[in-house]
Amino acid sequence: MSVSQPDEDLFNPDYIEVDRVLEIAITTDTETGEEVTHYLVKWCSLSYEESTWELQEDVDPVKIREFEELKKIPEHKHVERPLPEQWQKLEKSREYRNGNQLREYQLEGMNWLLFNWYNRKNCILADEMGLGKTIQSITFLYEIFLMG
Repeated sequence: MSVSQPDEDLFNPDYIEVDRVLEIAITTDTETGEEVTHYLVKWCSLSYEESTWELQEDVDPVKIREFEELKKIPEHKHVERPLPEQWQKLEKSREYRNGNQLREYQLEGMNWLLFNWYNRKNCILADEMGLGKTIQSITFLYEIFLMG
């Protein structure tokens, strides 16, 4: 008779590693009257539905600092939209993270978005699925960000 070995994967150590902090709640302990800080924690390898409220002392301070940095409202500075005559077609893609560049048709789509933005025209970027509308939109926003 052989003794069966328990599954080695019964407990995933990711389940106790904080992925990120989602929210903070400061309450008053009804018994002591002291303030108590809880953080809503998203755990690694678990869904957002399985996030839990944890006491401050039980949460990685680095993750708390990351959360606090994300909560800071950036300084707002108004930048005037350039005149339509100032639009210039970008002939070559910038180099993005990890040496990536837009494909020629993506660069054309991003130029079209910029052209319409300069001319204050609403537009919708539409093509077949999987051709990179998301990255074209992100690079369009990045170009606007670089202006000011």
